Amino acid sequence: MVLSHYFKGDVMQTLWGDLVAGPYKVGFQSSLLCDYSRSYQQPRTPENISPRQSAGRPMAVQIWYPAEPDADMTKMPHKAYLDVPRAGLRTEPCWQSFCDELEVFLFETACEERMGERWAELDDAQANGFQGFLQSSTVCFKDAPPLQGAFPLLIHHQGLGGGIVDNPELLEFLASYGYVVVASTFQPEHGLFFGVDGDLTRSIKDIAFLINSMCQDYGVDPSRIGLLGHSYGASAVLSYASESQANIQAVVSLDSTQEWNAQSEPISPGLAEHLSKGQMSMPPLMVFTMDKPSVGFGHYDELTYCDRYYIRVKHLGHKDFVTPGLTAKTYLSGKPDAQTRLVNSTSIAICESALAFLDAYVKEKVSNQNTSDQRSFGNRLKTIIADCPGLSVQVCKAEPMPMSATALLENVLAQGAETACMQVDNGSVEIGTEQILEVGRALQERGKYEDALLLYQAQVRQTPYLSVAYERIGDIYHELKDRENTRVAWQTAVDVLAKDSTLSAEQKAYRQQYLSEDINLLK
Repeated sequence: MVLSHYFKGDVMQTLWGDLVAGPYKVGFQSSLLCDYSRSYQQPRTPENISPRQSAGRPMAVQIWYPAEPDADMTKMPHKAYLDVPRAGLRTEPCWQSFCDELEVFLFETACEERMGERWAELDDAQANGFQGFLQSSTVCFKDAPPLQGAFPLLIHHQGLGGGIVDNPELLEFLASYGYVVVASTFQPEHGLFFGVDGDLTRSIKDIAFLINSMCQDYGVDPSRIGLLGHSYGASAVLSYASESQANIQAVVSLDSTQEWNAQSEPISPGLAEHLSKGQMSMPPLMVFTMDKPSVGFGHYDELTYCDRYYIRVKHLGHKDFVTPGLTAKTYLSGKPDAQTRLVNSTSIAICESALAFLDAYVKEKVSNQNTSDQRSFGNRLKTIIADCPGLSVQVCKAEPMPMSATALLENVLAQGAETACMQVDNGSVEIGTEQILEVGRALQERGKYEDALLLYQAQVRQTPYLSVAYERIGDIYHELKDRENTRVAWQTAVDVLAKDSTLSAEQKAYRQQYLSEDINLLK
């Protein structure tokens, strides 16, 4: 039996299983970008015995996008995913070596991911079969002209040790529904190997570089950006999304592994720190995980201001999350068995759920206030889950976001301080002490002393032992030349110091000293 025989016919359809492509034809481009804000240790070559730092970090990038292929264009083979472009490549031998070594790595990684074994471990029949697979057709048209329009952008980050193309069926699928999808190498900077390692800081910088490059050069919509990641890659995209300036609309996490032992083991320190900082800025999350007895989602409990969808997945192993269709090895074996079909149907439901989620929060930008859009997405997800017994979902809807200092200032300037203070007093808006103090100072600097005074007085009604609020009240009276009220306010600021839990002992002593000196100057 010649195994490559089984690659004849529509391999793409077999690998996609019952996934239904979207309305767009899919183009594919690959390029070699360079981040000149960082350096990279060039690999060794015969001409360059010892590695040396170079200006610029090379990043091999692959892009799937809605396309308008010419009539004579044919779909590209899977092998095109393993080619590293050399157009515009520097002439130094080390950069040629970089591309050569990267291509070898991508080939070896694709073989192991598709066949379950390294290239050197395949027998002749399996090797012929894998080579046949690489020559078979994808859904993509290589370098096809992009369709006009600003499409939403998705960045995909693979797991530890992964090559660029560890999830091509999902990325092709999403591009067919109107997304520009980008994947890259995320390799270490030391040049010793290419596989992704666990450096969150570097991954965050790489993601930022990719987003900036796509927004500048590829005409995507910078207001509609989503992130996807598998395994460590999920931790990387979650970490990036937690940054306050990230401007990400949604994140899909594919079995990050952080959920597996949520009750007994701490989350990785780097991710824990980022999630802690991102409590106020995290976008909506869809978190998939293998359904194990130890699985829990407590790591995300503090992210109360974003919608979260926790989906437990039966029938899939960790690596199955990046093979939505049948693997090449299974395809070679002939007719898939019942377990394989179950894995395939579950994987398809994951792809469809992720698409529904991204459509809602990235493409359509569902808001917490738009209940009709939320209901539409909820019904779509409910239908997908109901048709797939391998998935179960837990939905945690976002709590109302506390009013920001900027929003409160805008309210005060538009409506006056009395209305804003009534909202603070009756609890109809939630805003922190620091925000109120920030807005009060902003009003003082604008010369709106009466509005600032009303705001500080509302604050001390909520927190009667906040020394700084009384001090600010005294400052306003001092500006208004009201010596008696200035003295009373500053003295109150001194009197409440003992019960002010926001200050350390040293801060209390310092504040008491200078306030007492200011009070004496009023006499």
